[in-house]
Amino acid sequence: MYMYMYQWLFSFFSFWYPRAQASTRARLAPWHAVFGLAIFFMAILSAETGLVEKFIFLGLHRSQEALIVNFTGLLVLVFAASVGLTVLVPSA
Repeated sequence: MYMYMYQWLFSFFSFWYPRAQASTRARLAPWHAVFGLAIFFMAILSAETGLVEKFIFLGLHRSQEALIVNFTGLLVLVFAASVGLTVLVPSA
């Protein structure tokens, strides 16, 4: 949570502050994207870890809730992959 707050404050003063120079913004943009993506993937890993904990500690084997937990985990992974590809693949 603190990393997200630092990223947000850094981007606020770097990109939204009217007196920031365009060269500074251009130089910081790739770093902003890399650190933002790293924070996003850490949040995804935290969510996946929570789903695995729920699955293991509740003993969900071949139940309806196990299917929901597994499907949710797959959806989270697909979402993470789509966001990662969107950020990393340059647009034309």
